[in-house]
Amino acid sequence: MDTFTDITFGYLFDDVVYVRVKATNSYGYGELSDPCDDTGARVRVIPIKMLAPTESLLSTDTEIILSWIPLTGVDAGNSDIIAYSLYWDEGIDTKTEADVPLYDANVNQFTVMSVTGGVTYRFRVRARNIYGNGPFSDETIVIPDDAPGKTDIATVALAVSDTTSVQISWPLPNEHSATITKYDIYFEKSNGDFEMELTACDGSDSTIVSARTCIVPMSTIRSLTLLPRDSLIRVKVRAFNARGTGQFSELNTLGATIETIPTNLMVVTIDVPSTSNEQTTVTWTALTGSARGGSTVAIVSYEVYWDQSTGVWESLTSTTDLFALKTGLTGGTTYSFKVRATNKYPDAGAFTEVVTIQTSQAPAVPTPPTVEIVAGGYVKISWDAPFENYRPILGYGYQVLIGTNAGTFVEKKTLCDGVAQEAVRYCLIDMHELRASPFLLAYGDLVQAKVLAANVRGWSAASPANTAGALV
Repeated sequence: MDTFTDITFGYLFDDVVYVRVKATNSYGYGELSDPCDDTGARVRVIPIKMLAPTESLLSTDTEIILSWIPLTGVDAGNSDIIAYSLYWDEGIDTKTEADVPLYDANVNQFTVMSVTGGVTYRFRVRARNIYGNGPFSDETIVIPDDAPGKTDIATVALAVSDTTSVQISWPLPNEHSATITKYDIYFEKSNGDFEMELTACDGSDSTIVSARTCIVPMSTIRSLTLLPRDSLIRVKVRAFNARGTGQFSELNTLGATIETIPTNLMVVTIDVPSTSNEQTTVTWTALTGSARGGSTVAIVSYEVYWDQSTGVWESLTSTTDLFALKTGLTGGTTYSFKVRATNKYPDAGAFTEVVTIQTSQAPAVPTPPTVEIVAGGYVKISWDAPFENYRPILGYGYQVLIGTNAGTFVEKKTLCDGVAQEAVRYCLIDMHELRASPFLLAYGDLVQAKVLAANVRGWSAASPANTAGALV
């Protein structure tokens, strides 16, 4: 073919080669034939320069899939392509071009196996026909990479810096030689759906991408997930890079649980025995377990409020005890109290039911009774009603103690039943009963008695004994 393109004939590539023929014998040459038509043979050459090979999107960080556009017709030099030769630089950074033969075959695709992610590789290709090799294509530079690997299970725990928040952290997945650009962090909701929290845990935030951790207030997680108290907070994470999206991590099976403010499960009572006209004690049961706001949450304090007997509520005290003493009260006045618990969360729990008390106490000590002899030789023991201390004596009555010859005082209800005689407040006793057991008083002895009064709050102390009055 070179003969036709040299200076003698001067054919150019793709020109039709025209030929005329004449015959000769012993008499001489015949006439020349007409030229051949333009369907005949054309001048052929080596293939043209190919386009650079392209990398397939199916390439990974361990294998590179390359392809190129085959040459035909004029581009192939008007000759069938025998093979395509792929060259590379073997990933050696000191080389300046792809000069190492890698593959030679009549194919338009090749997979380079066992490459190293992140290393720069150069490739070029050329075509060959029976007339020789065409020029090399421009080089294609490939840095093997892939979408991120599956993220490992995230750690979900209370934040060390603020235990009212939850810290979500996760390990760096296999980047496959392409830098992670963002994460998706999904929280499982009570209905089984998943949702991202983009205020405090936006996985596209460069700070969160770098630290692979975010801190979300517990209140935000409660609102987002609607999970009940003590439910496990479950999270899944996936990574993104320039090559695509990695797989989600598995859900965590351990970690922080939903916490709340305390619930109102306390029983509040008034300690009646310790209540008097001037003071009262409010008591309540401790919150335990989940009622504290979570099974692992501690109660910080109990806040006690009182209405000051005016209906205007005011804080009385904040304490870690299970009782509160209020002094300086006024007898016969109604006071109301309520209690709520606090834990580490800023809002206190709901108040308990209101408990009410009217201050009172046992009756005052009676004055000494009057003991006298009345008609018929009876001894009459009478007494005045003491101050009731805001609870009526009616229905509770009195106790009458009569002195003995031994200096003691005993009750004998068959002679003087203070409860039965509550309304009239006196008893009539036959004199001879006082000379009999258990009194055994002698002639001329002073008949003495003491009186006690009772109401719903209890018994008063015994009155002093009379120092004057009837003699036996």
